[in-house]
Amino acid sequence: MIDDVKTRVASDLAKYRSMMSSDDSLTRLEFDEGSKISMPRNADEGLSVDWIYTIQNMIVARLFRRFIDANPALKINRLTRRRDEKTFCIDIGSQIEFISVLASETNYVIIDPSIQPPGKVLTVEPGMVFMSQEAQSLKFKDGSFLWATSLHAIEHFGLGRYGDTVDPKGDIRGIQEIHRILQRQGIFVGSVPIVPEGQEHVAFNKNRKYSIPLIKKIIEDAGFQIEFEQVGLMPTDMLHRDGQPTHMCSTDEYKQFTDAIPDKARFPESVYVWLARKT
Repeated sequence: MIDDVKTRVASDLAKYRSMMSSDDSLTRLEFDEGSKISMPRNADEGLSVDWIYTIQNMIVARLFRRFIDANPALKINRLTRRRDEKTFCIDIGSQIEFISVLASETNYVIIDPSIQPPGKVLTVEPGMVFMSQEAQSLKFKDGSFLWATSLHAIEHFGLGRYGDTVDPKGDIRGIQEIHRILQRQGIFVGSVPIVPEGQEHVAFNKNRKYSIPLIKKIIEDAGFQIEFEQVGLMPTDMLHRDGQPTHMCSTDEYKQFTDAIPDKARFPESVYVWLARKT
């Protein structure tokens, strides 16, 4: 495969050079030693898109928009010079690229235990503050935030994969800490990978996989009331609604789908997304 790519790049380079002329937009040609060929996006194989994260982010973006609309005082009208604005939103362990989109609307603290050295604080244009902390022991006062996100991260808490302390109860403690640092009626939006009931397990040190009843119990036992929930599914021909493949469904539909498929091991990768309120 590597030799095929090198041959293809060399051929394309020779062709490009032979076609160059003085009226091109750029006439100085340099060869990038790191050149590669982007693989085709096969429509029959999901276009090489991580649909679980894509669907999850679409759901959360809509929830965040409603939160900002309901709290207009939090909205920042500029991207720069935001140092004097207060911060009421925090993220623990989510994809930074997605959270940075949310941070375009309001100031955000982003917690990541993999940031070195431990305890490091990094401000990236006032508005996004990165901190090296663990979800299980957040260094904030009780009731510090109005909104917290933790997307596809809770399943990693306490597994040591990202430099955090090994702790079998890391996920439970992390959710309890999120509850502690939220104000009363504060909102917690999260997501975890899910499997049908009976297949819950820890895949050390990659992640945990929960059933919906199990993760809901952990959330509610921490003192949250779930107000919204949605399931996202990898594109598959196994699940249909109104004759079309479905990639989002309710928790009831998810249970119906799983109950109808005898070989649960073949069930498509799925994510449970929730919005819960601190009671």
